[in-house]
Amino acid sequence: MGHKKKKAKRVRTQKIAYRLAVAFMIPVLLMIVLGIVSYEVSAKFIVGQYENLLSEELHAVNSYMGLLCNNVEDKATEIIGNEDVGAYYSKYAGEKTTEARDCATAVSTFLNKIRSTCDYVEGYHILSENSGNLSSASSKIDNSVYLDFSKSEEGSTITKGKGIWAGRHSILDDAAGISTDDYALSYIRKLDKGNGYLFIDVDMDMVLEQIQNTKDQGCESMLITRDGRVLTDSEDLTDDAEALSYLEENTNETSGKSTIRHKGKESLLFYSEIGDTGLILCTIVSKDLVLASANSIKILTLVMVILAGGLATAVGWLLSKGIGHEMNSFSKSMERVAGGDFTTEVRSKHKDEFMLLANSIRQMIDGISEILKKIYGFSNRVNESSRYVAETIDDMAGSMEGINTAVEDIAKGAANQVGNAEDCLQEMSHFSKQLNHTYESAISIDDDSKHMIEAVHYGRAEIKSLNEKADRATEKTKQLVQDITAVADATKDIGGIIETIQAIAAQTNLLSLNASIEAARAGTAGRGFSVVADEIRKLAEESTSAVEQIKLIIHKIQMTTEQTVEGVHDTEQHLVEQSAAMNETVSAFANISSYMEKMTVSLNGMTSNVAGMIESKELVMESIKKIVNLSESAAAATEEVTATINCQLSNVRGLLDDANHLSGEARGLDRSLQKYTF
Repeated sequence: MGHKKKKAKRVRTQKIAYRLAVAFMIPVLLMIVLGIVSYEVSAKFIVGQYENLLSEELHAVNSYMGLLCNNVEDKATEIIGNEDVGAYYSKYAGEKTTEARDCATAVSTFLNKIRSTCDYVEGYHILSENSGNLSSASSKIDNSVYLDFSKSEEGSTITKGKGIWAGRHSILDDAAGISTDDYALSYIRKLDKGNGYLFIDVDMDMVLEQIQNTKDQGCESMLITRDGRVLTDSEDLTDDAEALSYLEENTNETSGKSTIRHKGKESLLFYSEIGDTGLILCTIVSKDLVLASANSIKILTLVMVILAGGLATAVGWLLSKGIGHEMNSFSKSMERVAGGDFTTEVRSKHKDEFMLLANSIRQMIDGISEILKKIYGFSNRVNESSRYVAETIDDMAGSMEGINTAVEDIAKGAANQVGNAEDCLQEMSHFSKQLNHTYESAISIDDDSKHMIEAVHYGRAEIKSLNEKADRATEKTKQLVQDITAVADATKDIGGIIETIQAIAAQTNLLSLNASIEAARAGTAGRGFSVVADEIRKLAEESTSAVEQIKLIIHKIQMTTEQTVEGVHDTEQHLVEQSAAMNETVSAFANISSYMEKMTVSLNGMTSNVAGMIESKELVMESIKKIVNLSESAAAATEEVTATINCQLSNVRGLLDDANHLSGEARGLDRSLQKYTF
């Protein structure tokens, strides 16, 4: 019992609310994991999409700048291939003739026309070895500029038929007073006819306009020339050295991307070379900017996870409170029933499986209550029957003791008679002298014989009464056997009720299994209901265990009933044997009565014939011998009756002990049932 209480206490400490809370937290944790994974996936996707977008934007700018460079190169080819340009720098450069002036005017007109018709051309410059320098700048260019430029690194790398792109022409700028802010790029190419260089400057605004196309994506773009000039409108990238260091440290191919640290933040660097011009188009974007939309997803996911967790916790708490309240109510009701109060009402506020469970428990309590009522009534009947049997057997024992005392008195009288007859035989030699005394003794013997006959008749009457009581005891015993048999049948009916309870427990267990299957089918949303199904299954198992305990109790009752039936059958057998012994005792008393009547007749004859006895001494001796023989037979018969009565008395005392034991067990069963309330 103490172990059960300890177990019950441990079950109460493991509240279902905590287990449901844990069960509801599992999907919340899965949602958190889902949010993290979603953020990572979306971040990678957004970064990939942004990279693709920037790559496409960079490719578009690259294509436009490539087209622009091709147009400039085509214009340079057109200029170099012009007849006037070729004629002037091959024949007339440096001369002061009319033809030379006309040709120079034609070349200037042609160059100005190209400049005016092409928006991307900021200016043009031609340096000639023969002092035929032409420029769109207002300042005149000294002839030494050609020599200086031809000796420079750019001039020495230019070959005929192929030009280069430069970000600056410092020698020309210094000589002509040209500002680097006026142009962005310059295409430099050697003249095919004559020694000279053609410079075509590209408009700064047009180049910056194309670079600014990537600003809509929050990027910082720049164009880096072969000679290290950086073209950008970003204030953070005004330092050419910084831009070149980015490019040198993070680029290995003509185009690609890499990760760099820019302004203390992790950033992406995209770069692409414009054709074979040596011009590098670069774009820098912060990862924070790229992941701004992903961060909004992260915040939204975090908020949704917090709301879902709070909602799941609240729902789990409410469900656990309701289930816990019902389970505590059932537990308290079952504790009162276990304490013996079968008037306890088991109710459920929920119209679901709890209501079915409450109905099943009420039916089980009602069935057990009816069983205990029947056992209680049977206990009372057994107690009354055993008390009556004990009283009857007690009376019978008293009667048997009285009969035994009377028979012992008869035995003593017979023994005394034998002694007197023997003394008479021994004193026969003095028979003559003692004849009168013998006559008086014969009269006394006649009186004793009459008293003995009366005692025998009394004993026969007592034995007859005892026999009738034994018959009544036999009838009571048969009635007791019938009652015990009825109890055995009732215990069999209890077995049927127990089978019904087992069926209810099996149905409850099947219900729990179905609930578990439905909970598993529902997925994570049904995990809490799965816990409820487990609790129902445990309750069904406890009901099955209680049924097994009831079976054990009923088995003990059946064993006790069988033992009682066997004891009663033994008692009935003892009563039958006692009745037979009583009949034998009646027969013995009949024989004693016959012998006493014969002895009386003999004594009367002896009294009437005393005179003849005096004359016939031998006849008297023979008569005395007959008297001795008759007395010995009476003593022997009396001893047999005494032995039979003693045996019957022992059997009656054993029956009395059995009846008292049965009465004690009935009272113990009664005390055990008194603690229950129906």
